[in-house]
Amino acid sequence: MKLDFVHYYENAVIPQNILVSLPLKLEDDDLLAKPRRGKMPTRPPNNFLIFRIAYIKVLQSKGYWDLRMREVTSNAAAAGKNASKEVREECQKLALIATKKKHEEVYGSPP
Repeated sequence: MKLDFVHYYENAVIPQNILVSLPLKLEDDDLLAKPRRGKMPTRPPNNFLIFRIAYIKVLQSKGYWDLRMREVTSNAAAAGKNASKEVREECQKLALIATKKKHEEVYGSPP
């Protein structure tokens, strides 16, 4: 199987018709906030961040890898508004799981 990659170019465009559908292809690690600059995260990802992770995985499955996160985030926001109610509810459920279980298991209770 040959993978075709769309590499980042100065004028790379993310397609506007990307849809996130159930089941969301997320791993357990996707529900954890990542440490940045050596600091422990203070809060878990919210439902939009979880949706954005799912959106990025859909883009990557279609061969889009080298993209600007600023563009990905704005396109994910537009796609999130057009997402089905079931997808939005699933992201909310995962955000609750991330808050109650995963984040406190790994990092402890917030200060």
